[in-house]
Order: sequence, then C-alpha cells, then structure tokens
Amino acid sequence: FCDWSSDVCSSDLLAQREAIIDQCMQLEMFTEIRPTQHTYDYAIIFGGIIQKVRERIAYLAQLWDEGVRWNNLIILTGQRMLDPIIESAATWHDSNNGFLAIKPTWKLSNSPTTETDMIYMILEQSILPAAWTSIATIIIDTPMQLKESGLTRPNTADTIYYWLNTNPLPGSVIAVSAQPMIGYQDAVLKRIIPPSFSIETVGPAVAPNKTEPEILIGTIGPVLDRKSVV
Repeated sequence: FCDWSSDVCSSDLLAQREAIIDQCMQLEMFTEIRPTQHTYDYAIIFGGIIQKVRERIAYLAQLWDEGVRWNNLIILTGQRMLDPIIESAATWHDSNNGFLAIKPTWKLSNSPTTETDMIYMILEQSILPAAWTSIATIIIDTPMQLKESGLTRPNTADTIYYWLNTNPLPGSVIAVSAQPMIGYQDAVLKRIIPPSFSIETVGPAVAPNKTEPEILIGTIGPVLDRKSVV
C-alpha cells in the first residue's frame, strides 16, 4: 500500500483504498460509538501506544463529565516494551498531546519501560476528574506470552483472560476503545467474557484517511463475524 494521503498511488491501489473505506464505513468503523446507559459496574480501558491510551482515557473523562458513571475502572495492559520512536521521552512530557492536560507540577519520578509503567505515568501526570480518586482502579499488568513464535507481547485477548483470572463479579461493562478498533475489541470481549456480563464498547470517531490500511484489513474480519452473530 502507498500513503493514503498522497497523490502518488496507482489507480489500482486507489480503487482498493476506496473499496476498503466503503466497507469500513458500512461497518461503522469510523464513527463515534456512544454508551446507551448512564451507570455501569465496570469501565474498561484497553491499553496501547501512548497516544491511544491518552485518547481513550480522555474519552472516558468526557463521558464522566457528561454524567456517565461506573464503580470500578479496569485498565487492560501488559509488559510490552515501549517503542523508542513513537513512545520516546519527548512523548511522555508532551503537554500538547491533544488529549490530556498535564499537571504543571508533575515531574517524572521513574522512566517507564513497559506499557504498564507508561499507564501509571499517564494517570499520575494527567488532570483527570477529581472524583476518580474515590473509584477503585485496577491495572491489569499482563505478562509477556510464551507462544509458538516465542515470547510475544500480550494482545487484547491475553489481557482479558488475565483480568478474568482475578474473578471479577458479573456486571455491566462499558469498554473504551477508539475507532477503527472498537468493533474488533468488542468482538474479542464478547467472545471471551462470560454471558453473565453485559458489554458495550464505545469510543471516539476517526477520519478514514487517518488509519493505515493494514489496520483496517486486520480488523474487518472480527467485525464482520460480530455483525453476523448479532
């Protein structure tokens, strides 16, 4: 694939791009997905690279400001090593990150090396709703996974299974992702979590040309499977 935002793509690649975008639009993979209730037992945030985590926490804070409430905050993450380019020290201190304001008094105490470390840092440095300090917050630090290909970073499913190992009581769940990953992560959640939990996966929109084609192609399958079931 070429750069979707460029004008140098061949006509065949442009046609492929438009076909992928059209299918993703039909599957609502670019639009904001909103919650349908006002109260939940659990709010779940999926981990990811630093900007995605900030985006998801910021969206959950926005929902709080709009009156949505939950009893427990669960952050699904793990021991993925940080990417030295897209998660460099400069990104840790980026007060113009576009999602979360950083406390003017915040100072870095320990340099994060894993995604879990980074999430602790984001929670510590960010200006968040004051009431969150009274909400039980559990960070699920999923270890690296030994698979056929060797030791690999934990994926979405791994983090969900690791949370379920803590024996959470059944209840209502609002899970926060971001497009175009909402449908994919919703499908994984509903495949793994017992039916005694009710699940909604929500998140902000994304412009079609802001997403790499490989990501769209990789998420279409699970979304189609989910649509065929419901």
